[in-house]
Amino acid sequence: MGNALNPKTVERGWGLRWLRESRDLLRAGAIPFTVLYLALAAINMTWQPALLSFPIACGTSVLIMGCAMAVHGGITDLAGVLRAIRDLPWLGLLRLLAEITALILAILVLMLLLHRFLGNILSQDHLSAAANLGHARESQWLALPLWIRSWISNALGNTQETVGNAFLILSIGIMLMGVTRHASIAFIAGFSGVLRNIRVWMAFLLASLLIEGMATALSGIIATVNAAILAALLSNAVLLFSGVYGWCFVQEVFGEPGKRVALKKAAKAVRTAAA
Repeated sequence: MGNALNPKTVERGWGLRWLRESRDLLRAGAIPFTVLYLALAAINMTWQPALLSFPIACGTSVLIMGCAMAVHGGITDLAGVLRAIRDLPWLGLLRLLAEITALILAILVLMLLLHRFLGNILSQDHLSAAANLGHARESQWLALPLWIRSWISNALGNTQETVGNAFLILSIGIMLMGVTRHASIAFIAGFSGVLRNIRVWMAFLLASLLIEGMATALSGIIATVNAAILAALLSNAVLLFSGVYGWCFVQEVFGEPGKRVALKKAAKAVRTAAA
């Protein structure tokens, strides 16, 4: 287990390579991912309070990466993916979520003591900056149904919180892979993986800032219900794709290098063509 817990530095070309791998996974597991997309939409239509925002973001990441891991392992039917998700190490994952929630609560308490950040943090429905959507005062935005506003803000908020915390992706991923079931070890391994891949981490942070800017701009752009529904559908798709993309990150840091994965795919394609 010691070697498996040793994070690797991802190889060059990871950006486009993971885009292709994410596309292939979504195509291979079209039915399970479609069902998951609908489930995420239902989750994001509900109101999500601040103290539960991180656990909910972690929970959606577990579902998405768990589905991606099952499809990556050759399970493409819906029943098989559901069984794979059922058999995930939920106890260890819940411990990890509890530790992360405790960390967030500690940060909130610190901000409460400092006061200067209290108004900006505790006034939000979401710890993510995407919560600006939930508190926008534009008349056109406020005229939209609450479930649409919740859908957009929660989908983008959960995406930003996950993408902006790359260690969270790696910590959850290493537990899904079965390398360890100890939350503390997964937490430390996630940070180690980020430190070994600073460039990837910076790219994820940049993506998080872009999502924040998009979320802030939407309240002033969306003027009709139809446009809001389209934005919600796209936001939900971004959330799903970011989770699959995160799984590709996990797979290279704690699994097989990108070149080896590419060679296996090429060999499989040759065997399929020969058959």
